[in-house]
Amino acid sequence: MRSKVTFGCGLMLLLVLITWMAEAYGLQTAHPVTQAPVAVRSVLNAEGVRWLLRHGVSNLYHYSTLGEVLLGLFSLGLAQHTGFLDAVTGSDLLCRMKPRSMVMLVVVLGALSHFLGDVGYLLLLPLAASLFRKVGLPPVAGVVTAFAAIGCTAVHYALFLSLSGVVLLGVMGWVSYRQLSSWGCHSAVVTPPPLTRRERRALTSALTAGALYAGLLLWGCMVWGELFLGVDGTLTHSPLMEGIVSVVCLGVAWMAGVYGAVSGRYRVDTQLMEGAVSLIPLLRSYFLYLLFFAELQALLDYSQLGSYLAIEGATWVGSLTAPLPMMWLPVVLVSALLNLLIVPTEVKWQLLAPCLEPLIGCEQVSAEALYSAFCIGDCSTDILSPFLPYLPWVLAWVQYVEPQAGYRMLWRHGWCYSVAVLVVWSLLFLCWQAMGWPFVL
Repeated sequence: MRSKVTFGCGLMLLLVLITWMAEAYGLQTAHPVTQAPVAVRSVLNAEGVRWLLRHGVSNLYHYSTLGEVLLGLFSLGLAQHTGFLDAVTGSDLLCRMKPRSMVMLVVVLGALSHFLGDVGYLLLLPLAASLFRKVGLPPVAGVVTAFAAIGCTAVHYALFLSLSGVVLLGVMGWVSYRQLSSWGCHSAVVTPPPLTRRERRALTSALTAGALYAGLLLWGCMVWGELFLGVDGTLTHSPLMEGIVSVVCLGVAWMAGVYGAVSGRYRVDTQLMEGAVSLIPLLRSYFLYLLFFAELQALLDYSQLGSYLAIEGATWVGSLTAPLPMMWLPVVLVSALLNLLIVPTEVKWQLLAPCLEPLIGCEQVSAEALYSAFCIGDCSTDILSPFLPYLPWVLAWVQYVEPQAGYRMLWRHGWCYSVAVLVVWSLLFLCWQAMGWPFVL
């Protein structure tokens, strides 16, 4: 507990010191579109103190994913308390998988989770820990592997990034398997007891209930399209996709409840409530991390340090006159470094794009290629950023399965994924560019 407090306080004090020095030296630039001044601000003055007093409490829920975390916590609590999670991960097919195959399965699931928004961060982490434990791998390695797979494979729907994702999955799996040796001795393979006849019937009933739930959603999309689909008749930016976290968590809770009722573990509604809050101890670590990381994010936004660095970095890249193959490297590196401070992709692109417009006028440079190069750096360092909204949730699960682990361990293993993704994706980008293939968004 002391290490978490020390680490969070250290990051906040460091940011306060940096912004105070930046304000003292008068660091200032102009917004590339509005030309409004963007000056680095410090909280060590009267205006900064007033801001802290007004927003100190609201920062905790304005800059967090608390609602999504609570939904995930309740649905996971039910799945674990009823035994539904163990029943799903305890099949003979999964338990007989080799460690290398299990690692690759978690990596693929992490990549596919992007089709369901942020559901991967909420549900895949405990699932990966349970799967790794079943084949004798450390559960904390499963959490870190799932986190890296989710964070480093956000393709942003660009054609090049989507197709090259196949190669990237292989690289992620190789890095994950190579890192298993650094986790220490593997635990013994956990062979779960075979399900009883009643538990098998309960599992079949729960999966059938889940299939009916998915069918109901599909039927709703076809019949009540004006409610489920977007204004253009597709799932893109539709109400269903915007609420996909609630939809999936409700589906998991529904299947877990059916499993508990049919298996005989739940006989009264009070047991259902006990299951929903069974993971409440996990919130101790989550809220402590949230206290520091939410305030840290709010302090960074107030200081405008990230915006200043983004504009200055993009202006520097736009002023370079190096040969075309060498121009992509600064774009990728600036995007990767800025991602450590500014996580939302749209915010970074709005600041970088106007400053990089001079590059589009060059021969063989298109806006699509420029955006793809930006996405390479943007995806590669997601898991290293202390400002990732789901980082407190990830760290809470890391400490839940390994009490001695923390952010330092996450960094120690995460940088290998980031470097591998950055190098491999950059090489694939240069090859794609050399072949003259189009970059379609």
